[in-house]
This record gives sequence, structure tokens and C-alpha cells, in this order.
Amino acid sequence: MKRLASSLVGGFAIPVLYTLALALFFLWTENLALVLRLAYPVNWPTFILVHLLPLGSFPLRPGDRLFLIPLVIICNAVLYSIPIYFLVWRFSVRKRKAARVDLPPDPPRFVQYWK
Repeated sequence: MKRLASSLVGGFAIPVLYTLALALFFLWTENLALVLRLAYPVNWPTFILVHLLPLGSFPLRPGDRLFLIPLVIICNAVLYSIPIYFLVWRFSVRKRKAARVDLPPDPPRFVQYWK
């Protein structure tokens, strides 16, 4: 459960930090075309919807931004939390393999079965 929670937190944190870095980059360069090209890793659900759906359909209308923004946030969180989950899982498996479990000692002679 901790693994899932940490991967979801990372899945939300990575796109947010990337978007903040893009905003700072835009303030520094004032080059909107470059920033929009660098925003592909965060805006990929929007570009997929633009290519799959005809223009003017439901989520692409200007009034439907309240639907599109949570969709982008959820898609990014899921996409970026999957590699984090497997990375955390990999390190936890490695830690478990390192811990050896010793076998219990042999029982005393009087408890053992005589043939």
C-alpha cells in the first residue's frame, strides 16, 4: 500500500514540477513556441484527443476545459506513477532478497522419531 501511495504522489509531483519548470523557462526565454514544444510530455492526452476526435467534439470545445484539465491531470498521474511503482517494487524485492531467514534448530534427540 505504501508503494502505491508513493507512486501516486510521484505521479502527481513529476508533471507539476515539470510544468513549473516550463513556466520558469518561459519567463526566462519568453519563447512560447519552444515552451509549447517542450510541453509534449505533460500535454500528451490533449494531443491524442485532437488527433482521435474531430474538431468541435465534446472534450475539445472551449467550454469543456473543466473536463479536459482533470483528464490531463489523471492521465499524467497514471502514466508517471507506473514507472515509479515498478522502480519502488524493484528496490523492495532487492531488499527482501538480502534478508536471510535461518532455519529453526534441530529438535532434541528425545523428540525425534526412532525407527
